[in-house]
Amino acid sequence: MTSFVDASGRVILRLTGSDCLDFMRRITTNDVASLRLGHSKQTVLTSEKGRIIDVLVVHRVDESRLLLAGQSTESAQLISWIEKYIIMDDIRSEDLTSSFSQCLVYGHDVADQVRSAWFSSQEIITLSEDFGSSRIVRVVCPQELKDEAEQTLISRGTVRRSKEEFEEYRILNGIPGAQAELTTQYNPLEANLSNLVSWTKGCYIGQEVIARLDTYKKVQRRFVTMSMPDPPENLPMPFQDEEGEAGVITSAIRVVSTGEIRGMGYLKTSGSDHPSTHFFLNDGRKMPLQIHAVAS
Repeated sequence: MTSFVDASGRVILRLTGSDCLDFMRRITTNDVASLRLGHSKQTVLTSEKGRIIDVLVVHRVDESRLLLAGQSTESAQLISWIEKYIIMDDIRSEDLTSSFSQCLVYGHDVADQVRSAWFSSQEIITLSEDFGSSRIVRVVCPQELKDEAEQTLISRGTVRRSKEEFEEYRILNGIPGAQAELTTQYNPLEANLSNLVSWTKGCYIGQEVIARLDTYKKVQRRFVTMSMPDPPENLPMPFQDEEGEAGVITSAIRVVSTGEIRGMGYLKTSGSDHPSTHFFLNDGRKMPLQIHAVAS
């Protein structure tokens, strides 16, 4: 079954000017230089230390305009970060977050089902986002077209879901989220985003750090999903093994249909994968933690 959830409030920026595409090539991990008109590509903004600023979809509107769709809801911070690298470039940035509606379409065969051709208005666009083996299609449009976009989805058999239902889907399918897994605490290789890193396009902000981590196999943590008997009292929650701190739980939820607690987080690469060795403390009580691999 295919579902959708309202995601309005996630960052939507517009860059205008003759240098937009080259600029995005120079500051993000993926190669967007050959992006064709009307097409999109996912990429990651990283800091000088190679840490995640945001994961974006770059959509080429026309010869001089790009639409950037981020995971975070902090548009002012993202614009400030981007603008500090605009020096002599012909680029103007504009925050469109409040004037755009967004929803995420997810579920079985979503990539084969959701198409821009569904919608009568060319101002309604679809952007694909891949996280490991999961794909989400983001439907983006001006606020005045929100009802049209949602009714079109419903008429095609797509079911409206709550944010809590999407959060359960996200965690069960190992999809990292802003403010939890996609933060400046982690780099793209740790977050299972190596598919969004070009190893051939040359320099970008953080490139030397990320290349060194890959070349010398120095990635310190890996993104994992997990099961536990009780939810953590607080998030993020460190967890341990017999040798000491082994990682951190970043997201957790009780699954409605089964009652089990599932979560996501980061495991130190030097740690053991044996389920019985991991635990966290809830009010002084030791809670066992079972680690699961995330599909890449």
